[in-house]
Order: sequence, then C-alpha cells, then structure tokens
Amino acid sequence: MYSKLKAHLRALGPVKQKVFASSASTTVGYLRKVMSTNGAIGPALAVRLESASSGVIHRWDLRPHDWHLIWPELVGTDGAPPAPSADTPSTGERP
Repeated sequence: MYSKLKAHLRALGPVKQKVFASSASTTVGYLRKVMSTNGAIGPALAVRLESASSGVIHRWDLRPHDWHLIWPELVGTDGAPPAPSADTPSTGERP
C-alpha cells in the first residue's frame, strides 16, 4: 500500500527525509512505523504528504480503499485511479 511513499523516502537521504517529513508536519519515525505496521495514514496527513512530495505521492496512493469517499471531487481527475465500484469492499478485502 505504501510502495510510492517507501520509494520516495529511499530516494531521499536522511537529511532530506527529515525535511520532507517535517514539511508534512510529521516525522520519519512515524512514517516508518505506519509503513511497517501497515497502519492507516489519516486524510489530513495524506494531503500534506502529497503537497510535500510535489505530487510524487498522491493521496489515493496512501488511502487506496477509501480515497474516493474522502475526496469525491478527485474522482475522474487526471491520474486518479478508478473509484472502486459499489460492490467492491472498501476495506480492500477480497469478496
């Protein structure tokens, strides 16, 4: 789920990782914890990470199962993935 975030952090050196996280009002440690536990990144942090990465990471990358419910105005925009259909579980579980 966090492959783009992981790749982005790997591409940055330790100092730039701290600057990136700080510009999103979080820490590298918190991002690593969320990635390692596959925890949820909150909507506000997802927006801040999108902004801090200059769009390299999109909020729908960070919340792939429910982004369309949180930000319905993004459905159908350039680069947005298709919104899951009504019969697709929003938890990401397979039927």
